[in-house]
Amino acid sequence: MWAAGCLSAVLISLGDPEKAQSYLQADVAIAERMRYRLALFYAFSHSEGLFLSLGDWESSREAMEGTLRLNPNSAGTLARLSLLEHTLGHFDQGNAYLERLQEVISLVPANWSQTYALVAPCAVIPQIGYITGSAEHFDFARAAAQALFSSPYRTPLHTWKASLGLGLMAVQQGDRAAAQEQYSILHASRPPSLALVDAYYSLPTDRILGLLAQTLGDLDKATEYFEDALAFCRKAGYRPQLAWTCHDYAEALIVGAGLKPAPTLGNREKAISLLDEALKISQELGMRPLMERVVKLQQEAGSQPVGAHGRAPLQYPDGLTGREVEVLRLIALGRSNRKIAEELVISLNTVFRHVSNIFNKTGVANRAEAATYAARHGLA
Repeated sequence: MWAAGCLSAVLISLGDPEKAQSYLQADVAIAERMRYRLALFYAFSHSEGLFLSLGDWESSREAMEGTLRLNPNSAGTLARLSLLEHTLGHFDQGNAYLERLQEVISLVPANWSQTYALVAPCAVIPQIGYITGSAEHFDFARAAAQALFSSPYRTPLHTWKASLGLGLMAVQQGDRAAAQEQYSILHASRPPSLALVDAYYSLPTDRILGLLAQTLGDLDKATEYFEDALAFCRKAGYRPQLAWTCHDYAEALIVGAGLKPAPTLGNREKAISLLDEALKISQELGMRPLMERVVKLQQEAGSQPVGAHGRAPLQYPDGLTGREVEVLRLIALGRSNRKIAEELVISLNTVFRHVSNIFNKTGVANRAEAATYAARHGLA
């Protein structure tokens, strides 16, 4: 039973979710037959991480519910629940889970259980900050990392996860000294020619290394890591991290001012392709915060000039009217027809008419294609 559980975690990290799931099923079956609650708890925890990596939100929630039935104060599960809610744009609910996580960690006794619990904020809070653009909880994550590093129960796996989180925080705050420190640690511990993802918190090593290299001004090295991360996530089917990697890679190519070598026209074309992929995945998975960031970045990469205050009105492509462009922009942000009606203070029937006109004029077949059209024409 324990062997099956450990193998599942290893296989998730190596990007073999199908085989990992088969071992997880065996693990759960044995634990249930033995009525072994601790083993069942770990099996559910592994399942949470697997389904988070795959973007299977429903299955991930089911596993989380199973874990919390066994242990309502599971730090890892509360952290993953917060990450899931923030990924989908449910910030209030996500912050509620974060507050509960802080309460739980303050009550854990100073032993191996505390060390295990401290990994959760180290790994998850930096990801949440990256999603929201807020450093609000970074002090909590740093304090957790310091306590983790001083714990006699820590393992290399614990410190590796903490370094991933500290590296991601350094990227967000533009702290080159901290970025260099964590880059050196992670680069030295990375197995040659082997991309990895954390089995519990869906943190891909190569994506973080790419962001760190970008922060340090080395586009060549960042490109290598991003390419490895893309290949790993595509092969494994880890779509949420694939979408984020596409976004991060594209951003480095578009706004990489000061990086060596400088961004080129070919890089810009590649960036547009990466953003199309990121938008498609984020729309399909309902990752609203990423969707909005991709659309904004697509506008920066687009070729259509955007009118500035005081200039003559833009002539929109394909005969689109100003109101139709407003509707198109909201479609690109993932708004439903009802939400568009509320935001523009118009009737639902009027929205339906505008959407129909947009589809007819632009020749798109669905809302995803409309969003892509908007980005390519600088209308997002």
